[in-house]
Amino acid sequence: MPSTWTGANIVISTPLPASNLHYLPIIEASPTEYATVKHVLTEATKMVEQMQCPAAVVVFDQAIYCKAQMIRWTDEELRKRLVIRLGEFHTILAFLGTIGKRFEKSGLEDVLVEAEIVSVGSMKGVTSGHMYNRSVRAHKLLFEALTTLQLKEFLACCDEQTKEIASSTIEDLVGKLVAGVDLSTDKEFHKAFLNHVQNRCKSSSLYQFWNSYLQMVSTLLAFIRGTRTGNFDLHISALRDMLPYFFAYDRVNYSRYGPKVICI
Repeated sequence: MPSTWTGANIVISTPLPASNLHYLPIIEASPTEYATVKHVLTEATKMVEQMQCPAAVVVFDQAIYCKAQMIRWTDEELRKRLVIRLGEFHTILAFLGTIGKRFEKSGLEDVLVEAEIVSVGSMKGVTSGHMYNRSVRAHKLLFEALTTLQLKEFLACCDEQTKEIASSTIEDLVGKLVAGVDLSTDKEFHKAFLNHVQNRCKSSSLYQFWNSYLQMVSTLLAFIRGTRTGNFDLHISALRDMLPYFFAYDRVNYSRYGPKVICI
């Protein structure tokens, strides 16, 4: 069963310009040595100057990231010209693991298995985030199912007039989505829906718990969309929303994003 989020994301996205990829000379040295990392950062600053860019983003994995930051902190020029990042792919894997840890033994695994979305043997890899494709697909499908139930409950609680307005608004939103029209002007329906969700969260701790799942997956999908479409503002906004969860669930290396993300 395909995810409708994927289809909608494709419809509302505009094609990105082609990127130019260039391979740099190979450095015959251990990538984890401080001298090697220092050389890479120095060469990166030279390229920034040659291309007349204000700064460049340099991506490292966890093993090299901490060393690169230590070198950058001691050099004012490197601090001005370079933004050092952990890779987006591993950031997503870490957040998938955070979702799995938060909702461990909550019934999430049972739902995914009984719906035949994930097999029993693959469940550990999905909840830990080690199986990227299966994990993202599972959360997309469960996110859409729970959001549909949430929306149906909202419509059931409305009076007839509000229900009729909401139904026509939903049809209008779908039409605009297919046509690629900006949806930011349809705020009244969204505001009413959010008020309903907030009230239900106050009256039911169970509703609040599963609504937090929807919020986490929404953040995950926003991060994926921002990364794929080159929307840096969305990318950073989603990353900021991830940070409290990284702190809360002991993802120490990724929670260190904090001071740097706030400064970008």
